[in-house]
Amino acid sequence: MLILVGTLKWAGQVGGQTNKKTGEVIPVRNVISIEEARDDGRPALIELTVPDLAPYESKLGKDVQIPVRAYVPGGGQVAFFPRAQ
Repeated sequence: MLILVGTLKWAGQVGGQTNKKTGEVIPVRNVISIEEARDDGRPALIELTVPDLAPYESKLGKDVQIPVRAYVPGGGQVAFFPRAQ
């Protein structure tokens, strides 16, 4: 199991707008942003879609540990997915 460790920077909802060209409604999703320290000293901001924001809203600005799954499509950038608990 992989554990994503970092500082919780933001928790909120995104989406809900309508695409002006197609008229498609973009679904609302719950998102958290975690700042993680990298080996080169620069921070990395990782966004995760989560089923519920309630467990994270009280942890803003604090260090968190979130169990995740990781996927690397075609050797590109790593994509993280929260594990179902």
